[in-house]
Amino acid sequence: MRPSAAGDLPGTLRAFGERLDRHMERHIRKEERDPFALFEERVPPAEMKRAGEAVARILGRPPLTP
Repeated sequence: MRPSAAGDLPGTLRAFGERLDRHMERHIRKEERDPFALFEERVPPAEMKRAGEAVARILGRPPLTP
C-alpha cells in the first residue's frame, strides 16, 4: 500500500480506508452475531426492556418504544 509517488497518496489513503472499513464491518458483525444472539435467546422480554431502559437512562436518552 505504499504510494509509488507523492501524487498517489490520496488514492493510497482511499484504498486503506476502504480496506479498514471492510475489516471493521466484519469484526462488528461478528460481535453483533455472537453476544446479541445469545442475549436474545436467553433473556426474557421483560428483562430486555428493563436493560434497554437502563441504558437509555445512562445515555440520557428517552427509552425506545416498540
